[in-house]
Amino acid sequence: MGVASTTLGAVRAAGHEEKVFRISMGSRFLELFSENLYSSPNKAFEELVANSWDAEATAVYISIPDDLSTPDAAVWVLDNGISMDADGLETLWKITSPHKRKIVNPKRPQIGKFGIGKLATYILASEITFICKASDGRIRTVPFDYRDIDDTEGEVWDPDKVPLSVRVISETELTEILSTVEAGPKILGLISDKVPVRKPDSYNDEFHHPDPPPIEASDTWTLVLLTSLREVGRSIQRGRIRRMLRSALPLTSDVSIILNDEVLEPSKIDAEAKSTWVLGTNLDIDELEVDDVDSEPRKDSVKVQQFDDGLHPYITIDGIKGRISGQITLYDSRISGGKSESLGASNGFFVNILGRVINTDNTDFGLENLSHSTWSQFRATIRADGLDSYLGVERDGLRESRTVRIFKKFLMATFNKARTALNESRAAEWPRAGDVLDGSWKSIPMKPLAEVVLERLEASIGLPSSFEWTGGNHFDEVRDQWTEAVKENPGELISKVKSMQFGQQLPFSKYDLSSREFLVNEGHPYFVGRSGTVEERLVLQDFALVNFLTELYLIRNNVDSVTLDEGRAFRDELLRILAQLECRTGAQITNMLQESRSNPTGLEVIVGEALNYLGFNVKPLASRGDPDGIAVAPLTPNIEDPGKGSYSFSYDAKSTIKENGRVSNEHVRPGTLKRHRKEHGADHTLVVAPDFELGALQAECQNNKVTPMRSEDLGHLLVLSAVSGTIDFIEFRGVFNLYDPDEVHTWVENFVSSSKAKPHISVGQLIRAFEEIGIEGPDELETSVIADRMRSQSGNDRFPTEIHIRRAVEGLGVFLPSIVRNNNKQVYLSASPKDIRRALLDQLQLLPESIQKRIGSDF
Repeated sequence: MGVASTTLGAVRAAGHEEKVFRISMGSRFLELFSENLYSSPNKAFEELVANSWDAEATAVYISIPDDLSTPDAAVWVLDNGISMDADGLETLWKITSPHKRKIVNPKRPQIGKFGIGKLATYILASEITFICKASDGRIRTVPFDYRDIDDTEGEVWDPDKVPLSVRVISETELTEILSTVEAGPKILGLISDKVPVRKPDSYNDEFHHPDPPPIEASDTWTLVLLTSLREVGRSIQRGRIRRMLRSALPLTSDVSIILNDEVLEPSKIDAEAKSTWVLGTNLDIDELEVDDVDSEPRKDSVKVQQFDDGLHPYITIDGIKGRISGQITLYDSRISGGKSESLGASNGFFVNILGRVINTDNTDFGLENLSHSTWSQFRATIRADGLDSYLGVERDGLRESRTVRIFKKFLMATFNKARTALNESRAAEWPRAGDVLDGSWKSIPMKPLAEVVLERLEASIGLPSSFEWTGGNHFDEVRDQWTEAVKENPGELISKVKSMQFGQQLPFSKYDLSSREFLVNEGHPYFVGRSGTVEERLVLQDFALVNFLTELYLIRNNVDSVTLDEGRAFRDELLRILAQLECRTGAQITNMLQESRSNPTGLEVIVGEALNYLGFNVKPLASRGDPDGIAVAPLTPNIEDPGKGSYSFSYDAKSTIKENGRVSNEHVRPGTLKRHRKEHGADHTLVVAPDFELGALQAECQNNKVTPMRSEDLGHLLVLSAVSGTIDFIEFRGVFNLYDPDEVHTWVENFVSSSKAKPHISVGQLIRAFEEIGIEGPDELETSVIADRMRSQSGNDRFPTEIHIRRAVEGLGVFLPSIVRNNNKQVYLSASPKDIRRALLDQLQLLPESIQKRIGSDF
């Protein structure tokens, strides 16, 4: 048995014994708690305040100390209701006795029903003490230690082992008892003032139920002390208790609840309502169609009648006793999520029975197929006292019956009414053709963006992963500007939609909150493969923007961020796969570099694709007077040594119909290529052709800093990337110091040889590693796993590294882009090693003979 607290010891020692009674709660007691009826601390406070309500209290004081960890910490509840004498205290401890329903002419509907509410305190404290001043003027105590039950053996508690003693104490002894409690002086002060009523500043009754007759204050009171707090009691969160008390319990005009000196007001929603329907006035639901499963399966029509007396309108529903009142509210924006998630539910159905909301933790009331869009903006507050007889023991739900099915059908009808209204409203907000043509329609599609950003900025919740912040430390300034823009000009929340280079491995799109620009990634493989014309680029921008706004719409309607992030990542991977499935292989490109010598457009496209496979971020240009494209080396800027940082070059492809495949200096026009380079701010210029007529070309290229490269040499570089992975971009920059195609050819040969001489994993070694790991079909591997397996096989604990593995995978992906792909540290395979090897051999056969001879046994 645990050691009794100082408070419990003082109670047991004070006064004289008036009565001893014995109760038995053994098997029933254990059964109730084994089913976890009261697993939340909220329930204990609900039950204690409900007892005060039933005792016709007009003021209930609750105190939760700041520090609950101290041994003498005490939680207490004090009310000014009708208290209990010795017989009343004995009745209080009769389990499952419906004694409260025997009160003659109660002034309020009684919430208590099963007589087990006090047992909810078991999870909070080991000790509970009732101190009461009844109408006879005497002060009585009943101390009880739950540990006396915990120490009993067997399933049934022996009632003779722990008798309960009613003791009568004096006011002096009351003072001595309360001196053991930190808040003792405060409690004595309240008792001295007859537990005064403190009214809230405002009162909002969403349930439209008439208040019971006013109750005159009496000189009686009841104090409940909880001491020797258990683990759950020591972890009480005052904010959650406050939220529960505001939303679930009977805060009416004739009872006040004071929590730690704060007079609680009924919870309310500080948001603008789009539509409100009050039961009995404008709900306009006349009948319900209910499945009658209690007899032969059929549908019954149930009548709904409205009654509006001007003050407290209500409805009646056949099959449900009594009046049903309340209102349905559809808000202009969502009222779920954000701050409300930490404070408690604010949207959904809130069903009040006898002044108590029964389902604050289950606001969908067990209904299914509720539209997320409407649900996040919907609130129904409905009082239906006629459902009291269907309450379960835990008082959180209703037992299944035809009456309850009728009630649920009614709830669904109210939700459908709100959903129809919201759909009609949104349909009206979409533009007519004239609005689109004259440009007046801008703000409506931005609404999800406006609401999600405002909510997250105000609640300090992280923005979705599709957002980017480039505003530095100017967070408050950007937030204020955003808030003003939402109010004044929501159409400008997206100031510009444009495409720019992020990098091949980065997402397809993002939104820059500080500049309000929506950016589409030109380096994404899906964009690269579908942006040959201005029109195609605009379509891709529209596609990305629609996806972005759809994501925000889902966020606004309660789809969680984790699910959306996973979906966004899946979509991005899918776009990459689609791009790979439709793109040409490295072998095809190498072959087409030679076959497209007489096709201007074809050679232009193939050169761009070859540079892309080499690892450059390629931006094709289709406008007249521009180069064929701009390529950027994916290196970070280097201020100390610009030669080792990122660089760019314009590129052009020159085809010819001549048999020898040579293009002339007049056709190359190095001076024009130089102008293209300067206009686009590029560092270098590359021109690719099947071959070149030498002579004046070298001098012109020297004067204009233009590097001429034969398409076969570009193909050889492409095969190199397949052999050893991504090329060394810093070393490759050296080619731009050459202006003679023969010198470029020699440089390429040397570059290929030196690159092969560096430590690297061959494609053949990589495929063998897949086989040794035991891959038998489509699979996903980490580069670290592959590297570890290869190191253990070779006995070299330093080679290969994950970087070597990634380069090898990238090389294999050049020839098999639809089968092998690398994404940072993940390797994705869509075929078995055997099929990969067969597919690779097929690709090698596509290479021109000259290239096949030059690569030798590299594969």
